[in-house]
Parts: sequence; C-alpha cells; structure tokens
Amino acid sequence: MDNNRCSRRNVIALMGASAIVPLTGCGESEQAITARIRDQEAAIRKSAELQLEKKIRDEEKAKFARKIEEYEQMRSRHAKESLALRSQHDGHRLLLEYQSSQWNARQLNDFLSLVTTEGMLSLKKAAGIVEQNEGTEVLVDRLRDARDVLKHMDWLSRNVLSYQFSDELNIDYHSMVDWVAKQMEIPTAGLASANSTFLLERQIQLQMFGQIWDNLDEDQRIELLIKIEQAETDLNSVTNDKTAMAALSTREKAAIVVLSASGAIAALSATVAFSGFAFYTTMSVTISSVAGFFGVTLPFAVFTSASSLVAMLSGPVGWAIAAVAIGAGIWLAGGPNAQKVAQLVFQIHSIKIAMLLSMGVSLDTPV
Repeated sequence: MDNNRCSRRNVIALMGASAIVPLTGCGESEQAITARIRDQEAAIRKSAELQLEKKIRDEEKAKFARKIEEYEQMRSRHAKESLALRSQHDGHRLLLEYQSSQWNARQLNDFLSLVTTEGMLSLKKAAGIVEQNEGTEVLVDRLRDARDVLKHMDWLSRNVLSYQFSDELNIDYHSMVDWVAKQMEIPTAGLASANSTFLLERQIQLQMFGQIWDNLDEDQRIELLIKIEQAETDLNSVTNDKTAMAALSTREKAAIVVLSASGAIAALSATVAFSGFAFYTTMSVTISSVAGFFGVTLPFAVFTSASSLVAMLSGPVGWAIAAVAIGAGIWLAGGPNAQKVAQLVFQIHSIKIAMLLSMGVSLDTPV
C-alpha cells in the first residue's frame, strides 16, 4: 500500500514538475516535493525572464550597432563628398594656373595629390617603376606612390653626384621640363611657351609628333592624315570644341606628306587638328595608328567618346609613346634619360588635359 502511494506521489510530482524535478525516495514528504516543485518553477520563470532580457539587450545592441554603422557610413560619405569638393576646388585652382605659370615644386606636388588612381598607375608605368601589365594592386598609397614618381624624375634628370644632394619634394618642375625641351633640341627662345610649363609640355608632345612623322613613309603619312581628318570631323560631338577639321583635298594631302616634320606641323597648325583639345585627339590617333603600322599592341584604342578620350589621356600614354618609338625604330632626340623624363612629362601633360576635359574647361590655345 505504501509503495503504491509512493508511486502515485512520484507520478504526481513528475507531472507537476514537468519532468524536471528529480524524484527522491518515498521517504520525502509531499510538502517537501511541493516546495521543490515551486522552487524549480520559480527557477524556470527566472531563466525565461533572463533569456527574454538577454534577447531584448541583444536586439537593442544590434539596433544600436546598425545606427552606428549608418552614422559611420553617412560620415564617410560626407567626408568623401567634402574631399571631392575640396579636390575639385584645388583642381580648379591649380589648373587655372595651367596656361600662364611656371610650375614649381609646390604645384607639381599639389598636382600629384589630385591625380586619380589610374593616373598614378600610368605615371609609374611611364617612369618604369612598374611593368605595363601591372594593375592598380601594385600601388601602395598616394603619398608613397607620388614620391616614387618624383624620385625617378629627379634621378633621371640629374647626374649621380647631384642626385645625392637632391630632394624629390623640391623639384623645380619647369626647369626640368625646360631641360627636356633643350635635350630634344626644341627651339624655345622667344616663344611664349618658354614662360609657361603647360605650353612647353605641349611643345614636347609636338616635337614627338614631328620625330614620329619623319620616320613614316608617304603611304603611312597619307593613312595617318586620313585618320586624323576623320577623328577631327567627329570632334564637335565629343568635346566642347564646336568646329571640326575641314577636309583636306587629295592635292593638299599629297603636298603635306612630302614635307619634313617642321613643314607638316606648320601646315597642320593651320587646321583645327593642332588647336585646343583637337591636338590631343591628333596625338591619340597618331600613337594608335603608328602602333598599328609597326605591330605594337597598346592598352587603349583611339577615342570614341569624350569619356574614352579622358580615359586614354589618363592611361599609360607616356609608356605608349615610348613603345611606339621602339616599335618604329625611332630614337627620340635627347638620349635615354631625357627620353624617359620626356615620357613622364608627356604623361603629366596628358593627365592635366584629362582633368581639364573632365572639368569642362575650354582649351582654345593654339600650339
């Protein structure tokens, strides 16, 4: 009888405790079992309350974390917008000086701080710091990359002794460009470009065009003129210039192709091809066309739109002009170091033009 009663109590206790309260022997009183069940139920309620509190805290933490993340994203976005506006302002300020001033170290360093990632990669390729097939992953950070470019410019334009006492952050950029011009035998005496870094850079590009021209045969020159003419015909639809090059007659082309570089440049300077932004489409067509003549593969094509012209000018055109010269067997005047610095000057000038074009700045200056 006692055993049956114990069994019933155990069953009751088991049912009341929801299989949580461990049952002891039959010697335990019903009051003790009831008390243990009550304590266990209180513990269960307490545990549920704690879990609910933890869930609420976790949800509050997650909500707070999301708010923090949203705030950080907003702050980052505002910082980028502020930096972009400041860069745009600095770019406008710097490039307003593009035509008339002689660029010193400050202007060169400021310019490098505004160069895009793609532009910086192109500069390092032009300097020979990285290989042509390298991507932006080889860049370190803007400051160190800029200093690498400056060090190479400084090294190439100096002899070993003077380089030991030089400071790449204090390069007199106009003097360096003037040195390149003299090495390339560009007559600058009496020219307005002698007092303008921008125009002197442009003269260096023009000299490169002339050196390439002198190494083409008449058939190649005719083909080049046709391509330049076609590119300039489309110019008014891709830049801010509103005119296009008037078609040259067969007789005019025939007269130009027999001319040396100086004569051809003088003839083309009377056309839109060598004025404003058109000059840079002419250089683009020249580089791409001559590359095709001599089987040189370039990482860009002739521009097809304003945006692709900007991309081309920001791309490795400094490296490309050297590749074209090598492929065509052209040894640009001035010796190897002058040529390498000229590649960098070519690249810097092209990036300036890309920046001006992106900002919608008019460029109506003839060569």
